[in-house]
Amino acid sequence: MSAINAALTPRRWAWRAAAEPIPAAQAAIAHGEPARALLVALAALPPARRADLRLSAAADWLVVLGNPATMPWVDGIRYAAPAAQAPMLWLPTHVSPDVDAGLVFNALKRRHGRTPLLLWAAPEAVLPLDRAQPADEATLRAIAARWGLPAAFPVATEDATEVTVAAEGVA
Repeated sequence: MSAINAALTPRRWAWRAAAEPIPAAQAAIAHGEPARALLVALAALPPARRADLRLSAAADWLVVLGNPATMPWVDGIRYAAPAAQAPMLWLPTHVSPDVDAGLVFNALKRRHGRTPLLLWAAPEAVLPLDRAQPADEATLRAIAARWGLPAAFPVATEDATEVTVAAEGVA
């Protein structure tokens, strides 16, 4: 292969273990049943604890942006952070691309036309983060309705002293 052809041929890339130092997590990511469990756990939090969190949801995906210390933990969630070389590209904290994140971001931006973007390894996904909403009652109920959770989806409110959360099909 000539040097010109090599330069014009798209390079395949792969995921590798994240290099040290691992970036500080700024988002929790859940897919499938863990996403539903995370939504239920968020709904049980008092509004003051959810105040600085933002949510982005897609089919079977929930992204919670903010300080992970204020987020509930559920089995199956992973964490993400902006890439150091491309802050509008969010990557898992446990793996990273084996090519420059800036190059990956430029390719994804051309294809998707929106930023910021979350690039996820497994299952593979590209999720836009530009429409993240506050983790308030309306957003939680809207996601629950979109996912087909019960209409009486319980969400903690300011005047609630204790909330029991039980959603059908969520462990």
